Amino acid sequence: MPKPAKSVKLNNKNFTKAERELRENIEETLMSADSMVYDIPSELTRKKEKDLYEFIVENMRASGVLCNLDVQLLICTVRACLHMNEAEADIKKNGIMIQGKKNAAIDIFNTYQKQFLACCSHLCLSPTARAKIGSLAVAQAENEDDDLDGYSV
Repeated sequence: MPKPAKSVKLNNKNFTKAERELRENIEETLMSADSMVYDIPSELTRKKEKDLYEFIVENMRASGVLCNLDVQLLICTVRACLHMNEAEADIKKNGIMIQGKKNAAIDIFNTYQKQFLACCSHLCLSPTARAKIGSLAVAQAENEDDDLDGYSV
């Protein structure tokens, strides 16, 4: 199965300058505003949901990759993570087998774990994606410093 396409900002392929600029322009056009993504959605009613949503969003703010279109994906990520944790707590409490049968929480855990990992992949939350975002932030800061070198105070 092929890997999903990454943002040109996160991609280290050798694009020509024209290709890179074209893709960046298209991505910026498709990316909506981010005003709603930093507010906790009303769909999240439990304190744990709100706290986890805020934690994820605040830690991704510096990357600049979130937009309003990501709100539902973030909600899905939060809920999958919390349901996965609840299933894991049930497994720890009741064990793998309950009265000679497999604990249903195991299947629930596996389902939500797959959903959580898929959401994380879409949100660039893998260690590789985070490392790439970090290196891009450093490169962007260096470019800003270079732009200011031509000016004297």
